[in-house]
Amino acid sequence: MPKCCLYCRVDGASTESNRLAMNQQLTALRSLAGQLGFSISAEMLQYESGLDANRQSIRTLIRDARHGVYDRVLVMNGDRLARDAEGLAAIGEKLTAAGVRVLLPRWRKSIWPPPILMVISVWQQWNRPCDWEKFPSHLSSTAKENAV
Repeated sequence: MPKCCLYCRVDGASTESNRLAMNQQLTALRSLAGQLGFSISAEMLQYESGLDANRQSIRTLIRDARHGVYDRVLVMNGDRLARDAEGLAAIGEKLTAAGVRVLLPRWRKSIWPPPILMVISVWQQWNRPCDWEKFPSHLSSTAKENAV
C-alpha cells in the first residue's frame, strides 16, 4: 500500500479564515488518499508564503521522502508547493530523485514529471532573450528562429 504525505499550505497567519481554508484542503486530500487506497503517514500543515521554494517545510518534505516516510505527496494545487514554475520544477526534481510522486485531487495522477511544466519552462525560455548555446540542442534551427 503506497504511503503518502498530505501537504497543505495557506499564505499567512493561522487566522480563522486561513484555518478554514487549511481544513478544506486537508479534508479533500484525506478523501483522495482513501479513494486511492493510500495510507497517510504524514500531514504537513503550513501557514507560510510559497515564494521560497527552499523553505524549511519543503526541505523537511524532501528529507522525509528520502528516508522513506512516504512515496507519494498529495497536494491541492501545484502552487501550494511553489508559486512559480521554476520553484515547482526544482521541488519536483528533488522529490523525484527521492522516489516520490506528487498528485493533485483534480487529476488523480502524477504531476511530476509533468509534461505541462516542461512546456511552460521552454515557453518561458522562448519568451525572453536567451543564449542559444545553453538551449536544448535537440531543437531544430527553425524552431529556434521561430522562437525569437
